[in-house]
Amino acid sequence: MAFNKVKEVYNKNKNIDVFFGNVFIINEYDTILQEIRYHPFSVEHLIYYGWNLTNQAAFFKRNVFEKIGFLSDYPVGFDWDWFIRLGKAGSKFHFIHEFLGAYRMQANSKLFQIRDRDAIESEILLKNCINQNVRNKHSFWNKCRKFYYMIIKLFYHFIQADFGYIIFMIKRKILSKF
Repeated sequence: MAFNKVKEVYNKNKNIDVFFGNVFIINEYDTILQEIRYHPFSVEHLIYYGWNLTNQAAFFKRNVFEKIGFLSDYPVGFDWDWFIRLGKAGSKFHFIHEFLGAYRMQANSKLFQIRDRDAIESEILLKNCINQNVRNKHSFWNKCRKFYYMIIKLFYHFIQADFGYIIFMIKRKILSKF
């Protein structure tokens, strides 16, 4: 189903480099645990706020590898690094407002096994970002940027009529404070 949808959209937009959509978080039994909904791509959002696409629901042309190279050899975050490099290289992204993939969460996954994720992510930011203030997640300006991109994210979900997802995001933010 996802391949057919991407093919349909690609046939109307052949100048696009990367197509991506929403993703389900599933467990080892394929039970859907959560929906992750995205909006149109922004490399700044990816750097300052967090993920706005995921490789499990991304489809790309072969020529993007010629533009920026292959994935880096980080144990985690290699896809984040790659998407940042794609965005900075001017690749064209197209968001498809449908579920196109699933991300499996399980206790034995690499995501849960890697202990130094923060150090790896800091190294990726240092490599990809000219602005030195980006490295300090807790600086005043980074907090302002993060707030700005959170508002943009809410705006996109509002115009996409993802009202249930907006409520989910707000509840998650409120509960994370306690």
